[in-house]
Amino acid sequence: MKPFDDDPEIQGAPPVLELVLPPPVAPRQRGQRKPPHADEVGRRLGPLCRQYGITKLEIFGSVARDEALVGSDVDLIATFDEHPGLEIVTLEEACAEVLGVPVHLLTSEAVDEMTNPYRKASIERDRRPVYAA
Repeated sequence: MKPFDDDPEIQGAPPVLELVLPPPVAPRQRGQRKPPHADEVGRRLGPLCRQYGITKLEIFGSVARDEALVGSDVDLIATFDEHPGLEIVTLEEACAEVLGVPVHLLTSEAVDEMTNPYRKASIERDRRPVYAA
């Protein structure tokens, strides 16, 4: 068998580009820790609440029901003096860093405007304050 370089049909053909893909990204891992108790969440996040102008921080979900397990996240609802815009993403990341577990942060307006009545009722049922300015 001849090498391809000697094949007259291949000689003069444009070079073949090799497709190089980035390495696969591992799926987002849930935390390997148990979230802190709801009261501890409020205590730890108090400084961030003051920094970002949060007037009330509420918790819902498994931590609020005292059913959190290793790998559970913390679900929060924030009421702001003034909506932080895209800074809310930075705040959510900062909360996760302080607590050491994943965090989902909603605004009180987002909860008020929810159109899924079952989701809204579930949140309202668990919702309880952990910080107030």
